[in-house]
Amino acid sequence: MAHNLFVFIDGLPYDVVQETAFLAGLCPYRYKVRPGFGYSVNIHAEMFCGRTPDEVGYLNEWAFDPEHSPLRRLRLPAFLYNEQRRIRLPVLDRGLHVVLRRLSPALAAQNVPFAYQHLFRRTQHSVYRGFLYTPFFQEIEGIHLVLSEKVPMKSGQRDAVSFQQAMDALGTAAHLLVTFCDLDHFGHRYGVWTPEYMERVGNLEEWITRLAEAFLRRHGDGRLFVFSDHGMANVRRGVQVALESALGEVGLRTYAYFLDSTMLRLWVLGDGDLLARAVALLDSLDCGTIISEQERQDFGVTARAFGDLIFVLREGHVFSPSFLGNALPKAMHGHHPEEPGQQTVFLADQQPAVAVRRTLDYYEVFRRSSS
Repeated sequence: MAHNLFVFIDGLPYDVVQETAFLAGLCPYRYKVRPGFGYSVNIHAEMFCGRTPDEVGYLNEWAFDPEHSPLRRLRLPAFLYNEQRRIRLPVLDRGLHVVLRRLSPALAAQNVPFAYQHLFRRTQHSVYRGFLYTPFFQEIEGIHLVLSEKVPMKSGQRDAVSFQQAMDALGTAAHLLVTFCDLDHFGHRYGVWTPEYMERVGNLEEWITRLAEAFLRRHGDGRLFVFSDHGMANVRRGVQVALESALGEVGLRTYAYFLDSTMLRLWVLGDGDLLARAVALLDSLDCGTIISEQERQDFGVTARAFGDLIFVLREGHVFSPSFLGNALPKAMHGHHPEEPGQQTVFLADQQPAVAVRRTLDYYEVFRRSSS
């Protein structure tokens, strides 16, 4: 088995790699990659385990699951919100959410409306610990993991520590997996192409170059893979949708919905006509699209547990406020996987054994490289 250096960068867009010739001297094999559907929690399952949302059984970090919600017996009023989810008393709102999180650590989101808390459960899956499928790196004898996500420091400060930990591990590691997760943070906070963002891209290129050159000097048969999970697009405006005005009150006999940053998932629990009215409302908007049945098959999100309807905003738009927070990010991902800014990259110093077009293809490349 050849020695492998796997380097993961969270949130690296294809366009940034192309425009800057990122790592061109090290990685002549370069692929434009369509991300999986949803957010990193699902795309990581595709990359590391080769499993779609249908196969792992969840989509995004929050699931509609009133039977297992930590607050299923608690009915809280919606007095802090109007139908557009604008917070009327933000200080009181934040305080009450802090109290709820202390009652139940699973309720970590800042902005799930109080009246809907009993309908949802946080899934909290991670490929790095106790995952229901075996990630490829657990099948490689002698691999050393350096995970930026595990560094006990603030976002933006973790990658430098991971780089040094990876350099320190070179002397003993036959194989090495290194993750750099802070570029995603820089994108959300500052936006793509800003000086702060591009400085971090430059940092990553320097760190990976030094790490790869040292690894390949030590292992003459070594191979290098640099890959990302999704791209990132700058945000132009926030979107509000008055769903309750059109469909009526949320409830177990009517319907429920969840507003992720870029996605609206809706479950119809009563009158079948409600779905048609929801489709008509969302079709009238010019900022997004309803995922078709064919697309749901292509993306592996056919399970009705993920929503009878999934509406995804176009690049440049986010729901604000959403059920995850109030602030408008400078850039965002999780839009339709075919959008140009969502495309990401797979880089290698040698030609991969299989074609790489989707994040779902990574697993087969890694599995073959480790056999």
